[in-house]
Amino acid sequence: MLMQVMQMDPRFTDVFGALTGINMDDMAENRAKYEANQEELSKKAEAEAEAKRKAEEEAALPSEAKMQMQRAKDAEAKKAQGTEFYKKRDFAKALELYREAMNMNPDELLYYSNVAAVQIESKNFEDAIKTCDMGIEKSRGGPYDYVKLAKVIARKASALEKSGRLDEAMKCYQAALLENND
Repeated sequence: MLMQVMQMDPRFTDVFGALTGINMDDMAENRAKYEANQEELSKKAEAEAEAKRKAEEEAALPSEAKMQMQRAKDAEAKKAQGTEFYKKRDFAKALELYREAMNMNPDELLYYSNVAAVQIESKNFEDAIKTCDMGIEKSRGGPYDYVKLAKVIARKASALEKSGRLDEAMKCYQAALLENND
């Protein structure tokens, strides 16, 4: 009860501190530091456990799955490089890197969208439409990410629109909205 009263009235804290030589403010600060340190250690331990779990999972995978994962990582790195060139408006180099990524991991729909984006910027609308059609066809084979498919369809619609085929573009935009209403 005394602690509750002391917490409500800072004068009691001052008197208690003067009588005992204990600074209550320092105790509260030290407790906060201790709790923050414990939380940080806990997060670090969780991260290490997660990394160890992932490493064990990867070690348990067959070599073909490991190779496939590595190809996907390499393809993602190529895509990232291509994006840097795209931002610099070096479309030839971006197209080359995006195509490499697409060849490394042909099941990733966003690579088709990226290639089509470069083709649209280069005003190669027919090539962009064909690239999008290839990506759409890839999704028909099995499970797919509907958000990514919607992006590919919307990219096709953009190419159709810029090439002057407005009716077809409207149909594609509607199909994209059916996949993902964003």
